Amino acid sequence: MIVIGYLGIGKTTAAKTYNGVIDLGTDAFWDYGKRPDGWNVYYCKIATQLSKDGNIVFVNPNSAIQRKLIENNMDDTIAVYPSAALQNEWIQKMERKYVLSKSNSDLGKLERVKKCFTKDILKMSKLPIHKIEFSTPRYDLMLEIVQFVSLHQNDFRGAKNVGIFKGSVDELFETYYTCGNAAEFTPTY
Repeated sequence: MIVIGYLGIGKTTAAKTYNGVIDLGTDAFWDYGKRPDGWNVYYCKIATQLSKDGNIVFVNPNSAIQRKLIENNMDDTIAVYPSAALQNEWIQKMERKYVLSKSNSDLGKLERVKKCFTKDILKMSKLPIHKIEFSTPRYDLMLEIVQFVSLHQNDFRGAKNVGIFKGSVDELFETYYTCGNAAEFTPTY
């Protein structure tokens, strides 16, 4: 399964917490301050192969990546993003993240969220794939994904690359509850 995750949604935390979950960053696809032509093709091929190998792969919400995944008709791809109403909370969240890390990467993400949040969320909401939109800044990302897939399992039955979702819904919940802790959440589907 491939998850297009908005900035700050929890991709890195989930990858550090759960086996079989990968946060496929884009930093390696910069060369002397710019991305080479066709970088998104290779990025998506890597994401697809990691998914076929049974992983949940979180990918960057970059438009070039979104277009390539849609073009490849990835039937196991979902988008996860905050509600447009969470703009102020999201900016504050990204500011806190940058203050703690002082990394150029987090500064770039903070600047992107400040400048493009509304436009980015609108674009993600119009993607022709399944979507999870968070209406609250408090959620458990992996629980939300597991519950979403269980609710829409018929849509994912024909998917070629469903990662850990190959088993039954009961196995999904068992995997989730033995690997991590559930937090308070309010799903919006």
